[in-house]
Amino acid sequence: MKTPLATLLALSLSLYTPHSAGEPNSAGDYLVLAEDAEGVDTQLMTLAQVHWDYMDRFADRLLFRGPLLSADGRRHAGSLHLIRAPSAAFAQRFALDEPYHRAGLFARVQVLRFHSHMAPLADVARAADARSPSAFVQAHWPARDCPTPPPSSLASPWWLLGFVLAADGRCEGMAGVLPLPPEAARATAAEWLLAQGLSTHTLRASRWRPGGRR
Repeated sequence: MKTPLATLLALSLSLYTPHSAGEPNSAGDYLVLAEDAEGVDTQLMTLAQVHWDYMDRFADRLLFRGPLLSADGRRHAGSLHLIRAPSAAFAQRFALDEPYHRAGLFARVQVLRFHSHMAPLADVARAADARSPSAFVQAHWPARDCPTPPPSSLASPWWLLGFVLAADGRCEGMAGVLPLPPEAARATAAEWLLAQGLSTHTLRASRWRPGGRR
C-alpha cells in the first residue's frame, strides 16, 4: 500500500535535523540518500525528464550521483547525490524540492554532512560500463572522533569514500562506492573499517550504478 504523501513529507522533514545535516549555515558536502516507496516504477518513468531538468540546475554542485538498484539490478530502488552546498539549508531544500520527492515517490530521504577522503571519481564512474556491477556501502555508529585513514587505504578500487559527520564534526558513519558486486564491496568496506578501528555491525551494501546525463 502506498504511503500517503503527507506522511512521506513528515517523515522526510523529521530527518532534516542538525544531528544529521550539520549546523544551519555550514557550507560543505552533503550526501542525499533517497529510498523509493513501493510500487512507484511507472511514476518514476513519467517524471524522469522533470527530474533530469531539475538536476541540471545543480550540475556545477553535484560531485557524484547515481541510482540505487534492486538486488537483481533491474529496478530503481533509490538514489545517491553528493552535493557541494553553501549551507545545510541549501542541501535540505535541494532534497525537498526534487520532483520525485515532491510527488511522494520516496519512502525515506536523508541529508547527511559528508567528509570525503578522496576526490570522488565521478568521471571514472560515468565512463564505467553500466552493465558491470558496482555497489554503495554504508555504516553508522554513535558519534566518535574520526580516525585519520592512512593514504595507502584510500587507493583503488574506491570511487567514493568518506565519513558521515555529526553536528559537532565527529564521525557517526561512513559511505562509499566501489566497482564491485555488493557482497565483495561489503567485504572490502568491512576490511577498511576494521583497519580504522571502526564497527562493521551496521554495514550494508546495495547495488548502484553511475548516474548523470550521458
